Amino acid sequence: MVMVTNSQFTKAEYVLVNFIMEEEMKKIIMLTALIGITACTTSQMAIQSLGDRYGDKHLDAFVLDYGAPHSAYEMQDGSVVYDWSSGIDSVSIPKTVEHTGSINKFGFYSGTSTVHGGGAMKLECALKIITDKDKLVSQIRIVRDTWGHWETSRCNEIFG
Repeated sequence: MVMVTNSQFTKAEYVLVNFIMEEEMKKIIMLTALIGITACTTSQMAIQSLGDRYGDKHLDAFVLDYGAPHSAYEMQDGSVVYDWSSGIDSVSIPKTVEHTGSINKFGFYSGTSTVHGGGAMKLECALKIITDKDKLVSQIRIVRDTWGHWETSRCNEIFG
């Protein structure tokens, strides 16, 4: 945590900083609302795309396009459940700064700044692919779908 104390701003600078912070908060709220609306549909779009391309086709078609599953389990009826993963990617998350303070009677701002967050976010798409005994794909399910690099669904980034 970083603390900055006794910062000196004129009243005009303080008002400008507050205006900019308010505008940024409006953008963050709008972006959060937009993400909430689109999050579910993008995973469904990925499943639809996978079903259209690989449903009732041999598993080899999927493997040639995206690589081999990392595990398989044969069911009693001869069908096989495969676990596939995109692999885990990582994206840095920037830190945020919170400012608090007040303006004294001479028009100078005095306050503190606190830094929060930062770190990394892991991105992954994981699937269960079920084939019949002839290795024809009968079902594909998403078991893990995190945020993507540019979309709210890592699976939709890969398969959409």
